[in-house]
Amino acid sequence: MNKQEAIEIVESRAFNIGDIDLACGLSYTKHIINQIDEPQKPVVPKFVLDWVDNSREYNFDFDEWFDYENQPSKVYDWLNSENKRQAELNALALVTLIVNGANAVEVEREKMYTVEIPNPNLNAHVVLQ
Repeated sequence: MNKQEAIEIVESRAFNIGDIDLACGLSYTKHIINQIDEPQKPVVPKFVLDWVDNSREYNFDFDEWFDYENQPSKVYDWLNSENKRQAELNALALVTLIVNGANAVEVEREKMYTVEIPNPNLNAHVVLQ
């Protein structure tokens, strides 16, 4: 059940009962429900999503996804982070991606860089004859 479904249930029951006290408490109930955090999707880098999508044709058994021989070095490094907690979260994110697909995870945006190209005409000297 998500927050919107909870609000709809509370609204339907409050008005079906017809109790004024319940109807008055409806806005407070909605306020409390809206403070509930939605579960966060696990985050995976784009290269992991691409690797999983491209590897589906191999029909890996579940444990084969975690076999280092089947992983590019970048995926291996991501899964085997030096931070143990982060490595566990990355493994959970990979499991979620494999089992539930791309819609079940959030893809980490790649860093964008800005390159400034100097304008060669900006400081050009005009030679008059």
